[in-house]
Amino acid sequence: MKKTFLIVLFALSAFTGMAQVKSSLDLCMRDEETGEWLIGLYDDFAVYDCQFWDYERVEKAKTTIKLKTDFGNKNKESLKAKLVLKQGKKRLEVELKKNILSIDGIKHHVSELASKYLPDYPKKDTCSTFKDTRYQTDTVTLVGWLKNMPQEMKDKGNEYTVWGCDDIFTGDYSNPNISTGKIDSLGRFMVKIPMINSAEVTLDIARNTIYTRSVISTIFEPGETYFLLNDFNSGQRLFMGKNCRLQNELQNCKRWGFHDIPEKKMDEEAAIKFFENMRKHEKENTDNLQQIIAEHPTLSDRYINYIKGNINAGEGFSMNQAKHHVKDRRIPMPVLNTLGQQIWQRRIRPYTLYNNFKPFLSDYINQYVSRVDKSNYRQNFYASILRKYRDAGKVTITDKELAIIDNYAKTHKGFDEYNEIVIRKDISQILFEDEVPMYYYYCMQSIMDSIGCDQDLRDILITQRLYFENIQKYDTLTNCMMQFVEENVKMPAAKAFLKAQQERLLALKQSTLSYATSIKSAEDLVNMTDGEKMLRKILEPYKGKLVLLDVWGTWCSPCKQNLSHSQEEYERLKDYDIVYLYLANGSSDEAWKNVIKQYNVMGENVVHYNLPQDQQQAIENFIGLSGYPTYKLFDREGNLLDLKINAFNLLNDLEELLKKLK
Repeated sequence: MKKTFLIVLFALSAFTGMAQVKSSLDLCMRDEETGEWLIGLYDDFAVYDCQFWDYERVEKAKTTIKLKTDFGNKNKESLKAKLVLKQGKKRLEVELKKNILSIDGIKHHVSELASKYLPDYPKKDTCSTFKDTRYQTDTVTLVGWLKNMPQEMKDKGNEYTVWGCDDIFTGDYSNPNISTGKIDSLGRFMVKIPMINSAEVTLDIARNTIYTRSVISTIFEPGETYFLLNDFNSGQRLFMGKNCRLQNELQNCKRWGFHDIPEKKMDEEAAIKFFENMRKHEKENTDNLQQIIAEHPTLSDRYINYIKGNINAGEGFSMNQAKHHVKDRRIPMPVLNTLGQQIWQRRIRPYTLYNNFKPFLSDYINQYVSRVDKSNYRQNFYASILRKYRDAGKVTITDKELAIIDNYAKTHKGFDEYNEIVIRKDISQILFEDEVPMYYYYCMQSIMDSIGCDQDLRDILITQRLYFENIQKYDTLTNCMMQFVEENVKMPAAKAFLKAQQERLLALKQSTLSYATSIKSAEDLVNMTDGEKMLRKILEPYKGKLVLLDVWGTWCSPCKQNLSHSQEEYERLKDYDIVYLYLANGSSDEAWKNVIKQYNVMGENVVHYNLPQDQQQAIENFIGLSGYPTYKLFDREGNLLDLKINAFNLLNDLEELLKKLK
């Protein structure tokens, strides 16, 4: 039989005055009704509503309860506390009695959080969707505390970093959007993160792993504010916020990655077998999810949907990567028509949500486009193109002539009548010049119609293609492209993105070159075909100087990344009397000059050539080019030095080499 006697041992502490008030507390309290982390009461400050609060007043009383049992007496301490929290002019009155915590008079049943992650929520949440901004940029605010951060972690720097890959309109997921915030002396930080839509993010990671403290993967939704507690002693990681249930569940429960990709080339039979095994892997993951749901019956529908989507994204990623191991990078049609369609139909919106799934979306369309008969597929669009031009008053053509063109595209009969029409000067100008860049887009549209592509995804994929083929290469969009966007892209955010990029490139195109003499003509190389002789001719004026050759292209992202540091390069290496020679590969004249102006790749000792492709290729063959960018150094006599220059550590590598040559 158990008997209880109450003995109160009272201790009161009240702190007032100008000095910083401390509480000597270390409590993390959970609201038992909602299951959320409600408040944190720590020595230097409190955490509530995703904000840090100072103490204005602290009163504490410890109550000791003596429990008399058949096994002897046992003491149990209970804390009573009255606190006034302050933040600027705001004040909060907090009172704690046993398991009741009042905040400005509102009572909450609470328990202390001692586990690493937030325990299961007490009730099921049936909300299954993710916030969708329609791809309009908003901001996420992340506030946090790196508690008990050891010195070795402090030595990694005072920046907190968040990586996101939600840049859906460019389709470039290799370069994450990085947001940072300063960490104060207590380990507190705040980061403002612009996000185009709900997406996966990685927290506290650096490009150089030396500076990475911890890697936390989760999902953020635009417009939300989150607080993250990361305790290095206990390993406790908790999220606070109005909508942070999913983030806490993702910390507590299992996630899955993607299937391994084979290293060797596969024939069709091997590829089909690989994809069959991938389906088995998908079933294993789905069975694992069902087991997790059984063990945690109150898991939110958003968590369940996210994991289902993550499994699907893993399949999409595997399929996207497997193309590199099959002939012509073409997934076998049986796989594309069954597995591909299933993955495609299970896609979850918004399309920024899964990093692994984004490449699959465009690649799935490209798998079908790559199978189109390139010899005559354009003819399928001739009649509709000319009808559109006629309706706009830009060409004269009769219904009968349009019918002849349409009939030939379908039957390949009546060539003479068809040819007589399409070779007309006004019509051939449209079909064989103005509209040439557009046929891929018409083909894309046709395929997207056939496989069930919603308007948002159509707009995203069209925008990505325009960015990839033109904008990222610094080529402006043609009039036909802009008209196509106006007629076919409905999403305001996608249209605004393309318009802003076009205006940026047009402004760049119209700007002047600060050193026009840096741009060289290829007139002296006319009719030359030998790569070595052409390069000797180019180097002739610079005898007596070191020459650094940079082979690059407007389409090459690493090339442009290095070019963006050109002025820093010129300044650091100014004592070595270098001529910088740039040869552009596969770049239009417009894009070539735009990149030069964008990154200010100019100076008295800077030389640029944009040679015809056959001449450029001959020079590349001579120097033994193996990739882009490539850097070669020539001595003062014009001899090519047998040196390796690391493109990914260009400045430091060059400086070390030049010191040795000096």
